Amino acid sequence: MGDILESPSAERNKAPIWDMVLGKSIFPKLTALASAEKRADLKVLELAAGCGVHTEHFVISFNKSFKDFAIEWTPSDPDREARLSIDARAKAAGLQRYILP
Repeated sequence: MGDILESPSAERNKAPIWDMVLGKSIFPKLTALASAEKRADLKVLELAAGCGVHTEHFVISFNKSFKDFAIEWTPSDPDREARLSIDARAKAAGLQRYILP
């Protein structure tokens, strides 16, 4: 996929961000709130998503960790090439259902 951009720094920090913050703190709290409200979905707006390395990793990790919930992830970035990369990553990973254009 020619539109996919790379980011070595995003590759290095995607797992620690998930492991230390999102997977252990943020999403457990949000899914608990959603359960209390009898909701089975979460909607996320990601600002300055860059080339989509984090987007792809976080959606895959969420789906593995929180199987009782659906996620709708909307990445944004002012750079057109970054947005094309995000869309290409979502398509390559089969995540178009979760990652909105």
